[in-house]
Amino acid sequence: MRYLLIGLIFLISLFLFLRSRLMVKTEEKPIFLKEDLISENHQTKINLKIASVYKPSQYQMEILQKDYANIWAHLNHLYQTNDVEAGKEFYTEDWFKQICSHYQNKIDTQIDRKDLNHFLEIQNFHLITNLRYHT
Repeated sequence: MRYLLIGLIFLISLFLFLRSRLMVKTEEKPIFLKEDLISENHQTKINLKIASVYKPSQYQMEILQKDYANIWAHLNHLYQTNDVEAGKEFYTEDWFKQICSHYQNKIDTQIDRKDLNHFLEIQNFHLITNLRYHT
C-alpha cells in the first residue's frame, strides 16, 4: 500500500511537471498594465458641474475625468484615422464588432480633431456607504 501511494504521488508530480513545461508562456502584459499612447497624447479641459445630492470625492472626480478624456481620445483617433485595431483592447466586444462592420482599412485624413473644452454635468451620483463583501 505504501509503494502504491508513493507511486501515485510520483505519477501526479511527473504529470504536473510535464504539463507545466507544455504551457505557452506569453510575456504580453494585461491591458490595464499596457501603456495607452493614444490617451497619453490627448489633452483636454473638462469642466465638471455636480448637481447631485451626493457629491463624489476628489479621487472619484479625477478618475471620472481621466476615463472621460480617454474615451474621447480613442473616439478622436478613430474618427481621424479609421484605425480600429489601434485601440481595440479598450473597446467593448459589441462596440468593436459594430465598428468593424463598417471598417474598410486605415485612412489618412487631413482632419485633426482637437478637444479644447468639455462640459460635464453630473445629475445623479449614487453614494455607496455600506459595502459588505461575502466570501
